[in-house]
Amino acid sequence: MRAALILAGGKSLRCKKEQKALLPLKGKPLLEWVLEAVRPCVDEIILSGDCTLQSFGHTVVKDRISGIGPLAGLQAGFSVIKSEYTFVAGCDMPFIDPKVIAFLFENALGYSCCLPREGEFIEPLCCVYRTRDARECSTVVMNQHMARLLDLVQHLPLPRFVPFEEVRTLDPDLLSFRNINTLSDLKAAESIMEELL
Repeated sequence: MRAALILAGGKSLRCKKEQKALLPLKGKPLLEWVLEAVRPCVDEIILSGDCTLQSFGHTVVKDRISGIGPLAGLQAGFSVIKSEYTFVAGCDMPFIDPKVIAFLFENALGYSCCLPREGEFIEPLCCVYRTRDARECSTVVMNQHMARLLDLVQHLPLPRFVPFEEVRTLDPDLLSFRNINTLSDLKAAESIMEELL
């Protein structure tokens, strides 16, 4: 079985201070764009956030420790996921390509994760993790008072890194990695959507 964990708990401090998952893009919340991409690829979907997300129809988990960022959301999600492998993404990544998700799942088999990397830059929020390894390592990392996603990756026993160039064969402009942080990002995303739709 395969799962998706969508981190949707953040406030949009740079986008009108609204809940980022609910920001509209071409008439739909950002989160809905991500859900549409992952639904065909997985057997279960978990949302990390608060109870306002229950209207999207998927299990919602809340951080056990607040205020430390996305790692807490990952730990909360991994604690309830039953599938062997989990695709993780942010709710603000509306251009994720299902072909990229499938590629990451295929290349994660036998590893602790399949993580896109270019040089020193990694993309831990468009990545597939072996659920058991990520569950154990996220707890260890948080118990050691570390909170970066890089800390989690560095503790995984057998990570697999795939070059961005391999992802480009499926997603030439790497739009799957693009996220929305500012109002100008949102406007740019609207323009991209108009070209794609």
